[in-house]
Amino acid sequence: MHSNSPIASQKHADGDLKNGDPSAPKVLKWGKSAAKQHLEKRFGEKAIATDHKAPQQVWKDHCKNHAAFAGMKHNEAFDRRLNTARNDHIEKRDRMRNDSKACTKAKKNHPTPELNARGELQWNGSIAQKMLKETVQNREHKGVDPSVTWTGKAEFKVHSKQTFRDHICQEERLLKFDNCVAGLRKEKFEKLQCQTRFQMSHKGSPNSILQHTNTLTASKHIWSFSATEIPCAIP
Repeated sequence: MHSNSPIASQKHADGDLKNGDPSAPKVLKWGKSAAKQHLEKRFGEKAIATDHKAPQQVWKDHCKNHAAFAGMKHNEAFDRRLNTARNDHIEKRDRMRNDSKACTKAKKNHPTPELNARGELQWNGSIAQKMLKETVQNREHKGVDPSVTWTGKAEFKVHSKQTFRDHICQEERLLKFDNCVAGLRKEKFEKLQCQTRFQMSHKGSPNSILQHTNTLTASKHIWSFSATEIPCAIP
């Protein structure tokens, strides 16, 4: 199957896309591309129906003006990749549903005891936990002694002062961790978009592509955190 698209419809033995020229470098790994991630995200948001009948309309509404699809156009190759993204989404969705059912069944058969190992009411899932998360996210606890925050609401006082103090530290670490993960996810997606745009438009040698990739790697932010910063579960 041939196409006038800047990206080729031929494949290497390992499934990676390549140009029509056998000596040309691999230009795109569809399975890890920002374009495929965008399609799976739109399926997850139900913006694209899994039983859609018009790939051309999907291209026009969700892909044509998106940066991840720069240099591409609607053709048979896009229809095939759209179908691949849909199948992957359905597989992940069904697996998540099955896991959720299994988890619900396990929790029903083995309910959480009312008290923890220290004889205190369970913190996880409590009203106090939900309220403390909101307090930490809004930074209302900053500059305030934990004992003052603890005495401020009856829901907090159901739990011991020391337990409450420990969970303030836990929620702070968890919030920091969530922000870190969100930053890494955004950075990874932007890097994929940048690589895709470069590979679609660059007309230089394989060495130029390799140099560009090395530059992206060298400029990547290094995220690290000590063991004390990784959120841990406090019952």
